[in-house]
Amino acid sequence: MDHVYFDLIDQINTKHIIIASLLVIFSIGLFAVPQAFADVTIENAAGSSTPGCEPECFIPSTVTVSVGEIITWENTDTAAHTATSGLAADGGNGIFDSSLIMAGGSYSYTADTEGTFDYFCMVHPWMEGILIVGGSASEPADTVPPQVLVPDDITLQTEDQNGASATFNPQAIDNIDELITPSCNYSSGSVFPIGTTEVVCTATDSSGNTSSNSFNVIIEYTGSLIPEWVKNVAGFWHDGSINDASFLEGISYLIQNNIVIVPTTESGSGGGAVPDWVKNTAGWWANDEIDDDTFVNAITYLIQQGLIQV
Repeated sequence: MDHVYFDLIDQINTKHIIIASLLVIFSIGLFAVPQAFADVTIENAAGSSTPGCEPECFIPSTVTVSVGEIITWENTDTAAHTATSGLAADGGNGIFDSSLIMAGGSYSYTADTEGTFDYFCMVHPWMEGILIVGGSASEPADTVPPQVLVPDDITLQTEDQNGASATFNPQAIDNIDELITPSCNYSSGSVFPIGTTEVVCTATDSSGNTSSNSFNVIIEYTGSLIPEWVKNVAGFWHDGSINDASFLEGISYLIQNNIVIVPTTESGSGGGAVPDWVKNTAGWWANDEIDDDTFVNAITYLIQQGLIQV
């Protein structure tokens, strides 16, 4: 009787040990099995095997995850698809490739490298998506453009009819990229023509935000430049073919349109008759008896007296 009793107790203890062992193994299994569900799920749009789903053939077409997260493509369409990294035009780049995912199937990929990855369906290449690894979907986009800093207008004087060289060093600052070197439509050290030239400088930050600012380069000509054919006009005035008013208006027109270039001169507000010596000077200049500078002195006098308005 005692023997039977102890055998029964042993059997019960053995069952307890077996049950306890199974519970331990089951518990270990729960902790050892990898996460069964993906962190991010992307689905195929219904009917995406036919063009027309663009740009949301993958839903969502753009996802942002952190390094180490799992992305699962679930084929909820009725046709087979792939999720292949790269661009259709290049045939994929080998970073990840699901091969065919049949209807109802899925493919998972663990994002282990930061970056932006294009992907597409090899069967239906109009299906395109973007996987961004390393950022945060809740991180606000940078929409603030940089600020371009430019110098004051630059004024230079020259006796060179071709103009003068100007140097400058614009800068740009940005809330994210800090210092940026802007690009300008004229580079520092360029030779600028006589007159006023606008220099526009543009900066673009890493998020694609762009802004511009500008300044002027003003080249003042201190010499004289008179085309040869203007001598004919001076000759016409000297011999009486044109009157004083016509000659003065003609010279004013040529100066204002940069055909005749004379040193910068303060215009007077006077008036009256043109002195005879000026007409004589025009005649001598027309006959090459005096040089250009001497005739320009006469023109300068007429500007200072207000007889020529520029």
